[in-house]
Amino acid sequence: MIKRFSLNYALLSLALDAALTVAALAIAHTYRTVWLGWVWPEAWLPGRAQAQAIPPNLWLWVVLLWQGVFAVTSVYDPRRNYRAVDEFQTVALAEVVACLALAGLLYLSERAVARWLFVFYLVLNVVFLLGWRVIARIAFRLLRGGATPQRVLIVGAGEVGQRVAETIAAHGWTGLTLVGYLDDDPAKRDNGLPVLGTIEDAPRLVAEHAIDEVVIALPQRAWARLNQLVVALHAMPVHLRIVPDYFALTLHRAEAEDFAGIPMIDLR
Repeated sequence: MIKRFSLNYALLSLALDAALTVAALAIAHTYRTVWLGWVWPEAWLPGRAQAQAIPPNLWLWVVLLWQGVFAVTSVYDPRRNYRAVDEFQTVALAEVVACLALAGLLYLSERAVARWLFVFYLVLNVVFLLGWRVIARIAFRLLRGGATPQRVLIVGAGEVGQRVAETIAAHGWTGLTLVGYLDDDPAKRDNGLPVLGTIEDAPRLVAEHAIDEVVIALPQRAWARLNQLVVALHAMPVHLRIVPDYFALTLHRAEAEDFAGIPMIDLR
């Protein structure tokens, strides 16, 4: 349902991060050696006139270091960066780790690199790598604003279904719109939840409300109805998705895995 972090987006992120990392270093070097000469006297930036070219290995270091740290800290992990705040926090953490690692490398091997160049580069790199992500999210929201929203119907108004609804509400940029729930328990309707009908009403309500996505979030005790529901909706132009009821089993974050074509859920 949430496809922003597709393989294409991950590859785009890798390419942009590498290109902007190199650009930040080049601009920082130019800024220190050329632009500052127009406004700052030599006494304010000692050694500027004798500044040497950037060591060739430094270009390779910054690319490999930032790419490696970003990969290790899950910057490119789609499961952890759906929300903007999560992505920006992950990028900020990765920047800190990469900066410390680069400082250590320069201290051990390239002490001739000016401190001001290092500072300028770090500032520009943070601005560039966070900036393009902000622009990408804004552009995505604008593009999604003109697109037809995906209408979602949740089968099951229990704990699992409500968790799905909360997630949809928290990720409004995806263009998903919750239409309502289906549940056989009359008590659910008295709790203020938008329960549109029972599970038996699924085919009719999918057609009436032009549903695009049906999320089956039934508790374990109701899974006997699963096959019947899937058969009833199989011929309809709607996407079917199943959310397993694992909340009663563990409080840890579960992760979906694929083992030779067999879907599995990792609970620990």
